[in-house]
Amino acid sequence: FCKNVVLAGIGSLTLMDDRLVSEKDLLVNFLIPPDEDKYKEKTIAEVCSDSLRDFNPMVSVSFEK
Repeated sequence: FCKNVVLAGIGSLTLMDDRLVSEKDLLVNFLIPPDEDKYKEKTIAEVCSDSLRDFNPMVSVSFEK
């Protein structure tokens, strides 16, 4: 869902998920890169917001911890 609204050009999007990324999240969330250095000690919202910004740099994507 988030990918679609970002691609459509929504003005801003705030993600709220304070769980730390786990290996099982890699299997169910394509927004989390497989490189552990990119997600180690980060929340799901933080990692996903980084990925979503790449889809459309015109959209302001932020996250809450």
